[in-house]
Amino acid sequence: MKLLKNAVYLVLVTAVIFIIAGCKTPPQSEPVKVGVILPMSGEFAPYGKKLFFGIKLMADEINNNGGIEGRKIDLALVDNESKVDQTAVALRTLAGKKIFIVIGAYTSADTFALKPDALKYKVTVISPIATNDLVTERNGYIFRTCYSDSFQGKAIGRFAVQKMQLDKVGVMLNVDENGTYSRDLGRATAGEITASGGSVLKVEGYYRKSETYVPQLQSLLAAGVNGIFIPSYAEEAAKMVNEARKLGFQGYMFGGDGWDEDVFFNQLGATPGHCFFASMFSARYDSPETRHFLEVVRKETGGKEPGVCEAQGYDTMGIVAQAIQNSISERDIRDALYNTKDYPGVTGKISIDSNRNAIKSLFIKEVVKKTDGFFGPRLIAVIDPANSKNDKQ
Repeated sequence: MKLLKNAVYLVLVTAVIFIIAGCKTPPQSEPVKVGVILPMSGEFAPYGKKLFFGIKLMADEINNNGGIEGRKIDLALVDNESKVDQTAVALRTLAGKKIFIVIGAYTSADTFALKPDALKYKVTVISPIATNDLVTERNGYIFRTCYSDSFQGKAIGRFAVQKMQLDKVGVMLNVDENGTYSRDLGRATAGEITASGGSVLKVEGYYRKSETYVPQLQSLLAAGVNGIFIPSYAEEAAKMVNEARKLGFQGYMFGGDGWDEDVFFNQLGATPGHCFFASMFSARYDSPETRHFLEVVRKETGGKEPGVCEAQGYDTMGIVAQAIQNSISERDIRDALYNTKDYPGVTGKISIDSNRNAIKSLFIKEVVKKTDGFFGPRLIAVIDPANSKNDKQ
């Protein structure tokens, strides 16, 4: 019986790849060229490399099963060096090579830099990780496969008030020039906390890479908060959690998808206390696609568990391949992307709406100490975009 169940799972998972690959007709001479713009060097290189790992993993699976109707996927990777200006240069380089499909970039700021030339050269851009609401606005060539900050903020704010009973919240916002992720997510979450019946007692600004965040945290504690929301990237989030605990804060600390990286857990102190955060992916999500993905990644990496970037890259490449197959010409796959409905991704089912945004579930995780003594995430809720219910899994 177990063998039969495993066989059924294998059929379900590989069906997506076989459908994309189509009938194994003799391969055509020209490959399908897909551009990829990611930070392979500079500050965000670790995340760019993880994204590309997931993208290439899916491309390799499709190619090994015959390609897209016999045509292999040829990935053209350009390193933007973690710089906004180099991101724009990268798109123009790919457009000059007659590549009209691009996956990228990593940050919302980098993805914004792609908008003018995507429209000018009619290049379809699909971002796997840029959450800023404005990324897809007023440009019919920009799509995303992740959720937006407004959806994430509403989900986090409602969960904090209704499930965690946090009614007196303080917020830390990044006031750096390029801190739009923090500010937009912070405002969206604060608005939903208020709408759900809680209060935001105080908002404090901070600069990334600061030596300490103690003055801002002391100000929040003095205001009497029972929860602190930190919409930030992993490094500063871990530092703020550690400093708040040293100041004696016992309440909840919570954040967005930027927390869900190994560096966050590795930099936590001995007593991080109660923490939870949003995420785009959970390795504990029980689906055939997720189980297959985990198995393949562990085999490729010698047992390592994939994270958000690998999963988002993998799903994005799958959606792009499906759209290419369903398009008359790869020069314009937008109609097929608009028709993406319930794509069976490793991050859950994904649809693309009329505003080119992904409709998908959000995962809530808490920080726990694992059996090996290190800290890690545990899935505590899955929030469905259709009804926004906090259904625990």
